[in-house]
Amino acid sequence: MVSFPPAPRAVIDQAKGVLMAVHGMTADQAFQLLVVQSQRENVKLRTLAERFITEVVTRSAECEQPV
Repeated sequence: MVSFPPAPRAVIDQAKGVLMAVHGMTADQAFQLLVVQSQRENVKLRTLAERFITEVVTRSAECEQPV
């Protein structure tokens, strides 16, 4: 099966959702945090969100592996 990357807005929404769930912030606060970090790193918001989601998925997979 071919896997396609999520639409640009979808990955940003995923990143917002993770931040909201983990840190108990509103959607606006999560978006603002992503914007500030993307400006700090001088990368596009979508790129930052993709890296963030990849990191979350990777760490989650590592935690689920039996020792």
